[in-house]
Amino acid sequence: MSIRITLLIGTAADLKLYLPVIDEALKTNRVSISLIVSRGVSSRLKLPYDSKLNPFHKDLQVVYIDNNNEISKAVFFLKTDDLIVSSAPNEQLYELKKNSKVRIFYLQHSSDIISNWPYLYQIRLINLFDGFFLFSDYWKQEFIRELAVNKKINRLYSEELQEKIFIVGFPELDQVNSFNSDHIKEKYGLEKNKKIIFIDPLPIVKHVPNAFYKYYFSINGTWMNKFKQILINLMYDFSRKNNTKWKIPYYLFEIIKEKKIPRYETIFSELREYCDRNNYLLICKSREKNNDPVWLKESCDLFKYDEGYYPFTLLELLYVSDAYVGFNSTSVLEGVYCNLHAKLFHVYPVEYQYSKYGGNVFQYLEGCTTKTESWLNFKEVVETKSWNKNIENLFSILDVVENNKDLHNYKDKFLGFNDGLSSKRVIEKLKKL
Repeated sequence: MSIRITLLIGTAADLKLYLPVIDEALKTNRVSISLIVSRGVSSRLKLPYDSKLNPFHKDLQVVYIDNNNEISKAVFFLKTDDLIVSSAPNEQLYELKKNSKVRIFYLQHSSDIISNWPYLYQIRLINLFDGFFLFSDYWKQEFIRELAVNKKINRLYSEELQEKIFIVGFPELDQVNSFNSDHIKEKYGLEKNKKIIFIDPLPIVKHVPNAFYKYYFSINGTWMNKFKQILINLMYDFSRKNNTKWKIPYYLFEIIKEKKIPRYETIFSELREYCDRNNYLLICKSREKNNDPVWLKESCDLFKYDEGYYPFTLLELLYVSDAYVGFNSTSVLEGVYCNLHAKLFHVYPVEYQYSKYGGNVFQYLEGCTTKTESWLNFKEVVETKSWNKNIENLFSILDVVENNKDLHNYKDKFLGFNDGLSSKRVIEKLKKL
């Protein structure tokens, strides 16, 4: 009996997660696969035609939708048996589940299932899923624990939920097992005999309601430029209906009282100098929506946006790097999978948060930075630096021995598998259910 699988693409980034699954499905007997794509995404990616971003476009049936209200119509048109999504539950999926026999599965790609689902979504919406494909048992246990705390689920529901959770690993990472370092360095024009530090840049955006991040850490350039950025951010915040914005002047005063707190620009400058002293290369993969400052783009030895998702530009550059520097991003998981040790900076301190955002995401991230064995703080593999610490002797991470036991333990705990077969596990599980 054949099954018809459909992948729902709501953002461009979904492609990096789905393409390995598509590849596996196309090689599997009695499995057909199709896509439902937001028209806003397709207009930017030219999905059916751009073979670099989607190398399987000729082998896929694609249906475009203008909004989520059209999901059900598209699913029925494609005669879908199993719908896979990487997004949070919503009312449109709930209605689809209520009015059809389509099975709906969630495919993990971030920490959202722990950091905001238990805070933002009702149990009835979480219940719409027939299954959850998660990285490892760690995420399974944390998901259930957060639901028990925030939704007061009982033991019976917990046991039923556990039966719907399948540990498969991280499909996006399957492609890494076929990478060749020399080929990638030649592709991007990187010198083969130099060590490389990868910096995952800080997104500079207006909507994050954290005074330290928004009014101090990310502010850069001349004093005039800093003043302009602060003024723009203030205008944005005070145009919003949010009473907590009146706390911003108090927060600014408290931040100014602190001594020698580094800014983003300072940390990057220190990193650039460290690389120059040691004859290392400094490379960066960003996204246009990050609004990266000119000084970062021009100072890196290589600065790239995504040129492809299969192979994925980010993973290729991580694979040839020797260390990772970043800011509480789940990309650190991808970095460690590529055998990198990481130095992170926690720049969203909850004491300077003046409005709710993303459920409990900032509280969750801060909690992970203080735990002894979390994906943001794990022995010598990943170390998170507090926002109010100095940065002397900061970038000695390349001295750590590669492929040590702790690194493998990190992979086992947070990524589940290291065999390049995660996509195969997803397809095989769907065939058996």
